Amino acid sequence: MSDLFDVETVSQCLSQMKKKVKPQVLMALNLNILCIAHPLLTVQLCVLLNVMLQYGIVPDIFCEWIIIPILKDNNGDHSDINNYRGISLSLYNY
Repeated sequence: MSDLFDVETVSQCLSQMKKKVKPQVLMALNLNILCIAHPLLTVQLCVLLNVMLQYGIVPDIFCEWIIIPILKDNNGDHSDINNYRGISLSLYNY
């Protein structure tokens, strides 16, 4: 099986991610670290993604999330489920 991700693509994706100046949660801090990390980390991330796809295995720690409901419109109906969107936070950060 050929690699689905190459280092250049992963690097481009990381460079296009929105960088947060003042992270509100630890996840944002981790995102900043990925965006400014040494290029060797991009290579390792590329390898990890390809191995996960090749073998169809995702580490258990990647699957532990909590979903926080965020109100879309303060003036809207607070009891309407369609007035919320979910934000997923990794439990690994806590």
